[in-house]
Amino acid sequence: MNNTFVILDDLSRNYTAIAAYITCFISAFINAFGIYLVLTESKQEMPLYKNCLVFSIIALYITKTFYGVCFCAYSLLPFPGIISYGILRNVLPTWVMGGIWGVLLTFYLQSALAILFVRLLIVVRHESWFHFKKSTIVFIVFTYQIILIYFMCFMAVKLDFTKEEMQNLIAAKYPKYMHITEIYGVLIVSYTSSQVLFLGSVVVVAVILISTHSFVRYAIYYEIKMQVNKMSNTKRKYHLKMAKDFALQVLCIATAIALYPMWTIVTNFLPNDVDTTVFTSIFHTIFVGASIPGTLFMMINNTSQYGRIKRILRIQKTMDLNVRERCNNNQGFPQRCWNAVGEKEDLKMEDNAK
Repeated sequence: MNNTFVILDDLSRNYTAIAAYITCFISAFINAFGIYLVLTESKQEMPLYKNCLVFSIIALYITKTFYGVCFCAYSLLPFPGIISYGILRNVLPTWVMGGIWGVLLTFYLQSALAILFVRLLIVVRHESWFHFKKSTIVFIVFTYQIILIYFMCFMAVKLDFTKEEMQNLIAAKYPKYMHITEIYGVLIVSYTSSQVLFLGSVVVVAVILISTHSFVRYAIYYEIKMQVNKMSNTKRKYHLKMAKDFALQVLCIATAIALYPMWTIVTNFLPNDVDTTVFTSIFHTIFVGASIPGTLFMMINNTSQYGRIKRILRIQKTMDLNVRERCNNNQGFPQRCWNAVGEKEDLKMEDNAK
């Protein structure tokens, strides 16, 4: 059996942390702009829906920023372990940071479910079986989050191994890598039973997520279908589009999140001498920036928000062309010309707004 792991040849990988920091920095601007568009370009939506949407964007960004900056866990498979490159690697055990990240993720999952229930409240009939009281919905959403928090903490605790336990595993199976346990942030999964319980908890969480979201989505589409004669065609198409758009937005986020775990499963079956560093780093960066595709999809696929983006780009393009043209006619004072034209353009925009 080949007990030489190419992926363990170099564990410095500062570029992994740098890529995660840059991704979080870019994500901050994109998500901030997305929140701005939600608050300014969703005037026909009820305030509760907008607040839930804003909370979901913030919750996912905080979750991914904590992962990318503080945790930054990197899979060492097919070697049975992970290593943290986050800024808290010398402060908190890896399994604790994993548990904190899991709890933070439940807030996004809670907000996503809350958004679906709000859309259900908008379209549900009073006599319908799906017409829940707001207090009932609050109870369901928070119970849902508590269950998820329990399983997240359970999974984290199952990865709590002492240094002696990790050293015993390395000494028995991979004696040439005994130095690995001295590196800060390294977590070795020592027992097969713990791996089974961990994977089993992942399956349970996935089943809870899929079943709950599928039920509420079915209720939304069912209620819209039952109101064909009561709801105008325009309104019905609008509600169907909003439900479909949010489903696709969640799908974009879920795909970005799932790529990295799926790749780690694949690497577990690869030969030890295969260097998976490049692809692991790519999927890890996508995982950290999972909020970006969801927010971009929301901004592009929402008619009013995309219209605002086009207006901003068109105005800026027109201003730049006018400034260049006028400055070319006054080449002796290019900087003064730019400032003067910029002020005139601003005044022109204010007049148009009025």
